[in-house]
Amino acid sequence: MASKAPRRRPRPARLSDARASGRPDAGRSIAVTGAYGYLGRALIERLEASPTVERVLALDLKPPPGALRKTRFLPVDLTRPRADQAMAEAFAAHEVDTLVHLALFYNPIHNASYAHEVEAIGTLQLLDAATAAGLGAVATISTTALYGAHADNPAYLTEDRPLRPAAQSRFLADKLEVERHLQKFHAERPETRIAVLRLAPMLGARVRNPATRLLGRPLVPVLLGHDPLMQFLHEDDAVRALLLAVERRASGIYNVAPPGPLPLSSIIQLLGRAPLPLPTPVARAAMSALWSLVGFGTAPSWLDYLRYPWVADGSKAERELGLSYAHPCREVVAEFGRGLAALSASAEGVA
Repeated sequence: MASKAPRRRPRPARLSDARASGRPDAGRSIAVTGAYGYLGRALIERLEASPTVERVLALDLKPPPGALRKTRFLPVDLTRPRADQAMAEAFAAHEVDTLVHLALFYNPIHNASYAHEVEAIGTLQLLDAATAAGLGAVATISTTALYGAHADNPAYLTEDRPLRPAAQSRFLADKLEVERHLQKFHAERPETRIAVLRLAPMLGARVRNPATRLLGRPLVPVLLGHDPLMQFLHEDDAVRALLLAVERRASGIYNVAPPGPLPLSSIIQLLGRAPLPLPTPVARAAMSALWSLVGFGTAPSWLDYLRYPWVADGSKAERELGLSYAHPCREVVAEFGRGLAALSASAEGVA
């Protein structure tokens, strides 16, 4: 379990205290974990450009690249004992008022124990640090895959639907545990604003996840008799949603999912790929063998996501965060397809 930060003496007045009392905002101070990842980098670029942000504290094993004016880097390993104490001290020293937690995996890895340490235990360490430093707001990301792909799913899944992810997925089990840690934290400290953004699967040049691994193949496995509606999110819209959640000090759960879902068959056609129809038992056996024996392909726990619908309703984020999706699903898929074509042309030129 994560070690507990020691009790602290009463804090001196801070920027967040001035805001709470209604005094003019003297400038935000934002901490971002997972700062080296593509979402972390992109968010920090936006925070650097924001006139209301005075300081950014970047936490990761590696610093974000580039010349950053407002950002200070703190090397942190969330799996190390007493990491919470180091972070609490840094949060207090930099007068952080909001934590954005992005130190989460976007793609299943084979070392499931390490992934659990980073996500579940690391989140506990972060929340201990947030408590010790008296942070006023926490924002993080999750995934619409937590709703699960089921034959009885409604046409659009809203934020109040039960979470029923694939039972055999360690990857999704960790995501579910992170959400439960946050729910418990908020129940114990309701004065802290907690925003959870459940992102639809992203497609993009910098993205590596089950969707890009599956759809990036020349032959895309599909299940005989199934053609579910699917939706994909542009990474720019994901970053804009995070920025809005920070700016508005949002509290609640929000699906971040663009309109216009498409059948899997249409997605494959838009990408210029070819379907590889397989009976479900054959597909399961093949995916299991590739994943467990040679560490290749997509985890077999994602097979149901090719069978049943799991389309999320992203309208709450539009209403409450003011998010306007700049990239509808068809555009996201088409852009990803152009990237695949460029990569293919480049490879042919090298050959």
